[in-house]
Amino acid sequence: MTINEEEDVEALDISKTILKPDFIKNHCILVITGEDFFQLDNKKTGKTFEKWVEEQTGKFAELVRECGNRVVQFDNRTEDKDKQQAQLDRLLTEVNKLQQTNGVYTDENFERAKALRERQKSEAKGAVIEEIALEEFRLLLDKVLYSEHNDLPDASSRCAQLIISLEKSNKDGKLDGFVGNLKVLKEIIDNTFRVVQTLPEEGDKRRKLTQMKLDGQIHRMHDHVQSLEQVYNELKWRQRALKGELVSAAALGMVQANMIGAVTFLAPGAVVLAPLALVSSFVLMAAAVVVVVVAAVVVVVAELVVVVVAAVVVVVTVL
Repeated sequence: MTINEEEDVEALDISKTILKPDFIKNHCILVITGEDFFQLDNKKTGKTFEKWVEEQTGKFAELVRECGNRVVQFDNRTEDKDKQQAQLDRLLTEVNKLQQTNGVYTDENFERAKALRERQKSEAKGAVIEEIALEEFRLLLDKVLYSEHNDLPDASSRCAQLIISLEKSNKDGKLDGFVGNLKVLKEIIDNTFRVVQTLPEEGDKRRKLTQMKLDGQIHRMHDHVQSLEQVYNELKWRQRALKGELVSAAALGMVQANMIGAVTFLAPGAVVLAPLALVSSFVLMAAAVVVVVVAAVVVVVAELVVVVVAAVVVVVTVL
């Protein structure tokens, strides 16, 4: 068995970030489906499931140890009622042990997660505004560098609009330096255009002096644009880093919206978990490892065995 180094490990890390670093250690049970395949594969050798778990290595072995070896095997294809009940009983036994030892995942933990989500939602909104502003800023820099002098009034107007937009969204003050640089750029643009306007009115001698002044203004403007390009690049990197954090925010949104998730045993060979799609896009194969955060209540609905959990769930495909 292997765990995908990038996707599966990242999903587990995100879960720890959202729900608490020790939530897997203190509140999780591994449910491994595909017992029927396991029995077929090991029919000749007679290897037990417990022995097989002991032989595993790598990230899966680390996950087993982190869960305190709380591992339960399920045949999710079986229609045998007695076997279904026996499987449920094994899981309930682990649930009871876990509750007696570590208790259930508390409201305090969810309040902590809620606060994290609100912060990330605020940052996500800011990131969208910032992305629009950065694209407008990039266009503005190009206009200043490559347009004719007659285009400077338009550049000044766009710069003013961008400043107003950023000042409205800059509630946390993170863009103060950026806005300040834009104001300096607008001042340089305006001064440059004023010099351009005086050129036709000057005599030959004064025209040369004015042209020198204009050249100086243009040089200053280009230097400032280059420094702003560096600011632009730094903000783009910051924005990309923030987009990475939004994965956590999305997963956290799932937790808040799906406080109750259900593990339902269905044929053919799949374990379906209600909030699963929002945590990971992993495909559920006939055999999979399911990490479940255990809560207090377990129910049986009709002919389907349902384990109700206040949980976030991660599925790791068995290879």
